[in-house]
Amino acid sequence: MANQKRVYLFGAGKAEGRADMRNELGGKGANLAEMNLIGVPVPPGFTITTDTCNDYFAIGKQEVVAMLKNDVEQAIHHVEELMNSYEMKAYVENEMLSVLTEEEKTFLEKIAGCPWVSEKLASEVWHVTNVQEKFGNLQRKGFLIWETEKGRWSIAP
Repeated sequence: MANQKRVYLFGAGKAEGRADMRNELGGKGANLAEMNLIGVPVPPGFTITTDTCNDYFAIGKQEVVAMLKNDVEQAIHHVEELMNSYEMKAYVENEMLSVLTEEEKTFLEKIAGCPWVSEKLASEVWHVTNVQEKFGNLQRKGFLIWETEKGRWSIAP
């Protein structure tokens, strides 16, 4: 049990897991790994195995936390390094931004410095046309989120 691999990394087009590892990684974990391997833009991360979840119920929280601590800390460090790496920046530029039109890129550059933006600001101050369509497209592509309770758009985390 102690020597078993329990944390699988993925990000920037690479993954330790695969789609056929559904039993070990769960559906989401296996699919995140596979999406990275086939080039779908997915932020880096890690998956803790389903066996670890079963162990949590069998041997308890303290033992599982102690067993995972080093692996999870290393995984977090790996994700942090990847997020700051040239490889990740190139991946974002080549893969994630490739889904945007030049007009959408220009629009995103305008709003990147703002913690939030409204349709009124975009149309009246920046003189952007087809504002609702642009916001909708950027939301569908995962770059913007609508904050219903605040009534405004924000850059997606």
